[in-house]
This record gives sequence, structure tokens and C-alpha cells, in this order.
Amino acid sequence: KSMPPMPPMPPMSGIAGAGLSSGASLIAASVVISRPAIEAAVDDVASIYPSQDHRLAEAAEPSTRSFGEGPVKVYLVGDSMMAQWWTPLSTIGSRHGWRLYPRTRSGTAFAFLREGTTRSSRAYSAKVLAHVRRDRPDLVLMSTTSRVSAEGIRDANRRLRKAGAGKVILVADTPKPDPSEARLADGVPACLATARREKINARTYCGFGRRGTKDWDGSTTPAMREAVKGTDMELVSMNDLINRATVHGGTSAPIIDNTIVLRDKTHLTNTFAVRTEKSLEARLRRAGAFAIDGDRTG
Repeated sequence: KSMPPMPPMPPMSGIAGAGLSSGASLIAASVVISRPAIEAAVDDVASIYPSQDHRLAEAAEPSTRSFGEGPVKVYLVGDSMMAQWWTPLSTIGSRHGWRLYPRTRSGTAFAFLREGTTRSSRAYSAKVLAHVRRDRPDLVLMSTTSRVSAEGIRDANRRLRKAGAGKVILVADTPKPDPSEARLADGVPACLATARREKINARTYCGFGRRGTKDWDGSTTPAMREAVKGTDMELVSMNDLINRATVHGGTSAPIIDNTIVLRDKTHLTNTFAVRTEKSLEARLRRAGAFAIDGDRTG
């Protein structure tokens, strides 16, 4: 059966596959020169959003599509924290024989215990698990920003393995502004627009989060770190790339290497995600993501 073509990738302005440079080129004073443009940042999403393969929160059924022709079946499960990595994962997957199955839904942790879940999210996760039983993916990549517990994550891993999934790799929740940061209530791009309009220093004014707070490493990342202990799961975190350029007493820079980091209060811009591709591939390799031949039986 022929598979549908890969959803079209958004323009990458010549930076596809480029790693982040060692020096952080940050926004200076009131001058904003960035990718994507401030006005476009809120809509700078991975192609599985407009194609609706990443489901919105009210969707009852997961996507049934897969993308790529490789022998290694790779499931993406969880919420938008996983979906935001689609574009670099698609490029990486094309080099490693992956066939990607997007099964994500906004606001929906792939979890079955009550903490951090709803009746709707558990029902959706059960449907994704039924897909897993049918397809027996070689690799499952999972992320969420929902407040699931370490035990909830371990429980999901046990269910995945029992359903026939191979390796499970968690992808860390991403840093985000603290709810107390009122200037960022409408998101980073809106804050940058305000800084430009008011001619104030956007580099410091729109810095977000603070070192040592619960959101500095992503609200669910601590549970993920705990969950992988003593298991065969692995954790891949890209958060040091987001937090490496700090300003204003330890907050994360709103723009790194002329790239807006967040498209709202929670999600990476697709452009920033693309710029991390080399680092993401290296970290996935260390986690064993490519030591899979796609020929599992039994």
C-alpha cells in the first residue's frame, strides 16, 4: 500500500540542519531582527498542525497516517511538547530509515493513571495504545507538559511494552515563562512587539523563567528524570540549548542566534526547533534511537 507523501515542510530560510552556534546572538536594545518575524511567530508551527495529524484537544480519534518509507516504525505520542519536534525529527528520520506515526493531541499526556490526566485524555491514550498493538512500533518518542507523575510515566511505558512497542525515549518538557511574569501573559512574540513599540530593551524585558524555578527545566521534566531511573527508558533533553543564553539575572533569552525561541508561552517556534536538529540527532543517537533495525518479530 502506498503511503501518503510527507506533509510539506515550512520554509527554513536556509538553516535546515544547522546546529546552534556556540555564541548566543541575542536581541539588542529595541532593535528586533529575528526569524521568524515577530508577527509570524505565533503561526510558526510544524506541518502536522495544518495537516491535522497533530490533533486538537477536542479530537476523539488519533491520526491514522504515517510518513516516510523506511522500515523503522517510530510513534510520536503525548501532547504538543512532542509535536513541536516534528520537523527536525522528519529530517533526522529520513536519514535513519524511519517511518513516522504522529499520534499526538493537544493537552493530552500519554498516560492512564489519574494524576495529570482527564477522562478524555485517558480514552484518547487507550485508542493510541490500540494503534500500538496493531503496528508494533520499534521506537516510541513521548513528551508532555501535563503534570503526570513518575509512576504515571512508568505505567505508560509498561503498557507500551506489553502492547508490543520497542524502545521508549522521553523528550523533556521545555522551559516556559513563570505564571507570575505578567509581561509575558500573552506570549513571547507579544512581549517582543511591546518592547519594539515602546523602544525598551527586549533582551531583558522579554527574558522568561528563572534559574532554579519549577518551569526552568519544563514543568514535567523532573518527573521524567525520576521515571527513567531503573528502567530501560531514556530521556533526551534539549533544555540546555534554550537556557544556555541567560539574561537579566538568570532568565532565558527570548531570541537566540536571531531566532525567536517560543511562539507563545509554551511552545517552541518551528524555526528554533529546526535549528536544534544536529544536537537533537546527536542526543537521540546517545539514547539508542538509531540502534534499531525495524525487523523485530514475536
